[in-house]
Amino acid sequence: MFVNKAISITQTEMRGIRTVFNPPWRRSISGKYDIVRPYEVTAEKTVPPDIEKPEYFASSVPEVVYATETKSAVAIDKMRLSCQLAKKVLNAAIPLLKVGVTTDFIDGKLHQMIIENGAYPSPLRYHGFPKSICTSVNNVICHGIPDLRPLRDGDIINVDVTVFRGGYHGDCSATFLVGNVDEEGIHLVEGAKKCLLKGIGACGPGERFSAIAWLFFARTGLSHIQNTSLKTIIVVTTTTAGMPWAADQSRQEGELPGGEAAGGGACTTG
Repeated sequence: MFVNKAISITQTEMRGIRTVFNPPWRRSISGKYDIVRPYEVTAEKTVPPDIEKPEYFASSVPEVVYATETKSAVAIDKMRLSCQLAKKVLNAAIPLLKVGVTTDFIDGKLHQMIIENGAYPSPLRYHGFPKSICTSVNNVICHGIPDLRPLRDGDIINVDVTVFRGGYHGDCSATFLVGNVDEEGIHLVEGAKKCLLKGIGACGPGERFSAIAWLFFARTGLSHIQNTSLKTIIVVTTTTAGMPWAADQSRQEGELPGGEAAGGGACTTG
């Protein structure tokens, strides 16, 4: 039995974990959806000169932080404000997610809301990213670029919103169903949400990064869904993705230090 302070996994659950690591896609389980291919992308939106901008605004090159940042009470309060705005903007996207609406249109609406609240849309110009939010449809795993492709009946879409305000980024995302989504797609989205909630529950000072990945495999009923090859925890800092940065947490023994806030989530594809 694998045991740590966050979780205790039984032998039965371990067999489920082994099923995941024994490539499940050999069973050829897949959903029915439109394959998304590159589409026309419009020009980036402007940001008013009086809005505070991140360090990569001019160069498109973000600062790389190699030291783990432990937050002060003041920093955590600023981070909360940024995250609250990001969630507010994300919720504003929900009524826009309809058949026939383009992700470019959604990007424009949310961009306007972000700057009206005195914040900068963090994805814009990050390593040259041309848009203000990320929209990942169907086979696009993450960080999709909003474009002029209309949403179609049966699509699933992840909307990723990050804002920069008061010197801190606030980051959140969620996946939504557009119209009539097939059973596999519904199961994928519901299962990913279970992963998110289980992962949040595993976070705490002194807990291992690996605890989050083990929970995904053992407790969510997703053993027949193929996970992407890269699973990450993103630690929120004054930069968009700070240290410690842990890839494939199921094999990592790192711990969450006190004062850290872990964000992000697992991406899965059917």
